[in-house]
Amino acid sequence: MSLLDAVCISEEVGARKPSVAIFNVAAVRCGVRLAEGGWMVGDNPKTDVEGGRSAGLRTAWISAGRRWPTDARSPDLRAADVSAAIGSLLEWDAHSDAYRSEAS
Repeated sequence: MSLLDAVCISEEVGARKPSVAIFNVAAVRCGVRLAEGGWMVGDNPKTDVEGGRSAGLRTAWISAGRRWPTDARSPDLRAADVSAAIGSLLEWDAHSDAYRSEAS
């Protein structure tokens, strides 16, 4: 989803992140429902991480060299950049698959 898509969703919904409505419309456009779970990956502690969490998503924060605010709840994952975030998400998914196989 591009920045342009996000702007269009904001205008359509009449709200901005961290509104759950934004995340709901974005999920639908991606062919999923928020109730199915998923991830919000972003670089803003308030709009991306808190917004994603309030929408029921797991969260990954891309730090880009910045420190996490001491007054904010931590994201599920932290990564220095997009490549590291993708690697962490793939690793998380692999561990989740292994756990699901053991539980069956």
